[in-house]
Amino acid sequence: MTPDQQSLLEAIVDCVPAWYIADTGPVQHAVRLGEDSFYFYSFSPNSPRHDLLLQAINAEVGEWARDMPSPPTRSYLAAVREKVALHWLRLHEPGVVWNRFLSHLDELAYRTHENRRVTRNLIVRHGQEGFVPVDDPDLQSVLDPLAGSPQTYLAIGYQGRYLEYGEVLYGGIEDTEHYDLHPEFLQPLKSQLGPRDYSLHLTERGDSIILGAEGMLAAHRRGKWYIYDAERLQNDLFSTLGEYLVSAHLFGVVLDLSYGGLGALLVYDPNGTVLEQVINADEAVIGGPEPRGDKARRLLAGDIGPIRMSDPRLAKRKKRLFLEIASLDGAVIFDDRGVLAFGAMIRSNPGVGGHFGARTTAMHSAYL
Repeated sequence: MTPDQQSLLEAIVDCVPAWYIADTGPVQHAVRLGEDSFYFYSFSPNSPRHDLLLQAINAEVGEWARDMPSPPTRSYLAAVREKVALHWLRLHEPGVVWNRFLSHLDELAYRTHENRRVTRNLIVRHGQEGFVPVDDPDLQSVLDPLAGSPQTYLAIGYQGRYLEYGEVLYGGIEDTEHYDLHPEFLQPLKSQLGPRDYSLHLTERGDSIILGAEGMLAAHRRGKWYIYDAERLQNDLFSTLGEYLVSAHLFGVVLDLSYGGLGALLVYDPNGTVLEQVINADEAVIGGPEPRGDKARRLLAGDIGPIRMSDPRLAKRKKRLFLEIASLDGAVIFDDRGVLAFGAMIRSNPGVGGHFGARTTAMHSAYL
């Protein structure tokens, strides 16, 4: 296999977060290119849709490789990832004109109104269809500043024709008591989706996000498409942590941090082993056998310490407070009973090796 082909296959696998490249893993899969096979892995067996997606990739990867420039350009690999995303979306609903919708979002991503990036929320209704295509060029000068706030949207049919310019009232927003399989800032619009409805969002950061009734389906970030089986990913997180409610609640937290443009290090430490390796324990540690904390943390400990990511009740999880302390420099260390430390600096493990970025190095140290 040539280096160019290797780059192509790595890009394909990378756009499916349920798959990963390693020397070994629980479940092995392959993309076949000529007589060569490129192996990759997943934590659990493919879902039926993942199997169909892999079949579609294997059917077309030869053509993608033949058309690829040498060396592969970023734009070509991005186009292949978009093809994978379109396959995934059509597996969910073949009747939607997904290609037209992605083209429209891509066009809007380069537009500004009053020097601000155009944003957009589209809700795709099942069983309804209007008469005027919402991507009609004659409409855009009026539509550019509309339907971009957290609670406004344009409703369209499966063929992209206009139905409604709407608003989600606060009283109509259903909260998620159990877990979120989408970023929280999209909850007002997600709450409006019926079983076969979809929504498409272009954010202020230039990200495109596509939701179905079950959660995230796809996202375009920093020029790359990713496809999601949100419930499958949440279950993979559970298989890693071993605690269902913690993993279920953390999934939404991780998405919120990511789409807010924030980095964080969250350390689930049920046995207290990482807590023992906190360098700045006198400042950061507020729980466990020796709670301490500096002046600011002692002030906040009564509100932060009882946050329980294992609790099904929203009032006990205090998700927004958890998100804010996660944005501080250092790690948030927690167990099933509450937050043990925040803004914590973790001692570097001798076997951590070299990694790109201090937070990634700290993550590996915490794991080791």
